[in-house]
Amino acid sequence: MNTQSRITYKFKAQENNGENNYVPYTSKLKPNPKDVAQSMNHTHLIPPKEPGDTWQEWWSIQSHEFKNYKRHPPLTLPNGTTIEIMTLDSNRMRFNPAFNCTTDDSKPVNNITFWVRMNNIHIYYSSTKTDLNVLGSIDWEDTVDIVEVTKYYNNIKYFCFEINDKFNKNWRLCNTNSTITRLWVCRISNILKMPLDPKCISPIRSSKIETKDVDEIQPEVIIPLPSKFCNENWSYRHLGQDWDCLCKEGYEQSPIDLPSKSGAIDSPVKPFFEYNEIGPKDDFSTLDKEMDRGDNMMIKNDNHLVIYNYKFGKVVTLDGAVYNAEEITFHTPSNHRINGKQYPLEISIIHYGVSKGDIAKQIVLSFLFEKKAGVYNQFLDDIDFYNLPNMINKKRDLKNTVFIPKIFYNFNGINDDQVISMKPFSFYTYQGSLPFPPCSENSINFVASEPLQIGSSALQLFQEALRMPDMVQNEGSSFNVIVSDWLPVSNREVQPLNGRPVFYYDHTKYCPFRSPPPVVKPFGHYEKMKRDLTNYFYVNGNKPSGIPGAHVVPEEEVNGSKDHM
Repeated sequence: MNTQSRITYKFKAQENNGENNYVPYTSKLKPNPKDVAQSMNHTHLIPPKEPGDTWQEWWSIQSHEFKNYKRHPPLTLPNGTTIEIMTLDSNRMRFNPAFNCTTDDSKPVNNITFWVRMNNIHIYYSSTKTDLNVLGSIDWEDTVDIVEVTKYYNNIKYFCFEINDKFNKNWRLCNTNSTITRLWVCRISNILKMPLDPKCISPIRSSKIETKDVDEIQPEVIIPLPSKFCNENWSYRHLGQDWDCLCKEGYEQSPIDLPSKSGAIDSPVKPFFEYNEIGPKDDFSTLDKEMDRGDNMMIKNDNHLVIYNYKFGKVVTLDGAVYNAEEITFHTPSNHRINGKQYPLEISIIHYGVSKGDIAKQIVLSFLFEKKAGVYNQFLDDIDFYNLPNMINKKRDLKNTVFIPKIFYNFNGINDDQVISMKPFSFYTYQGSLPFPPCSENSINFVASEPLQIGSSALQLFQEALRMPDMVQNEGSSFNVIVSDWLPVSNREVQPLNGRPVFYYDHTKYCPFRSPPPVVKPFGHYEKMKRDLTNYFYVNGNKPSGIPGAHVVPEEEVNGSKDHM
């Protein structure tokens, strides 16, 4: 039924004076108490987020968080070289290596500036104007306040603002243009609903307040009900070939058989992945009570094994869209294949769009696993694969925290207590769908190209969790054993590509993660000194050490070359 309500809006006429005018409006609409079905205490509601206009400019970025090795730990490359975020001084001004490896017009103006974008959801930044990799972001929903300051660096005056968040992290962004800084501060203050500085608002005498009555007709909300003909009781029994509706009729369905790396289109696009360590207790409730504040998180058997939580983390794309990670699903064997090869396990992290215009979109990040005896993956170990739900007992409490970056780490007896973070990884990208009903399209699929490892025991337990146990039927004095023919699988058959392009991002290829410089050999020589046993030692420079009995020898002798034995 259509209803009418009257809302009064107040508009401030803007003069062309370069100032931003912000006037709040109030609505006379009041909630109907009869519409409240249950208590909303501790219930997490997710309103759509309006990005608004995107502003972009060169800024320097400063924070002690760049040397917080729990958040940004050093990374060891395959050749043994260690890299970390570089800063220039004790104030932790971030260094931009793209200044040295970019030659086009998009390069930074100097080695401490980044191309920063801002909208009504967050700030996010990349190395250059054209760089498609998001390096970091600051969310307004986590921000407590903003303070405008002036600083000097190398005798140059910078106009800055400092952002403090609820996690006691401080970020400072600086620019040499005071007008730009003021405009950004005014907009951020308005976003945070903070009292605006008088310089942000034109004097009231220069503006005229106009009042207009606007009739608003609220739209009808149509909620579709599930149809018994549309995957209401779906399963993996026929590998998805019996699914209906979009699962059957869609043209951009997942999974697919991915090509070899050389068969995919090279792409420099990488979003920003950021994940939180959460649990084991839920700290919020949902309306359907699937999650209740104070209860343990659960892993459930819902045709496939799945963990639900709203706060796993997020993905930020280059256009500023935000997708929250809300589901972790486990599939045995894998949904995706690479060049025809199927893997025994696939873990997918499903992200749902929260910014306006992205609500009906998803991002699916998937990791494939191959079996290797004796391997213990830290992420899977936290799941407690010895205590998984099954086809009879479909829920199990999780006893440990869940932290998605642990998926890259195995227990090996060496550095098992190392700081955990997202490692750089290469991946395929294509436009697809959710790999299970309702098979929603408008999904960006990322699939890591290098398989991770899972131990034999863990893999078998994940497979057994999907097995239908034999049942005993009591018929008077006799018993019948019912053996199920249900295969313990939770994957969907690969779908036609239908002309879709498949892209490949190689994380070792793009600046600043290009091949590290060669190791410089130290300048010096070896000497030996005869004792009961010959002892070699290294001396810096060309000058002999002068130790009695020692004399210079060639390096080949030290390394055991046959010519000197």
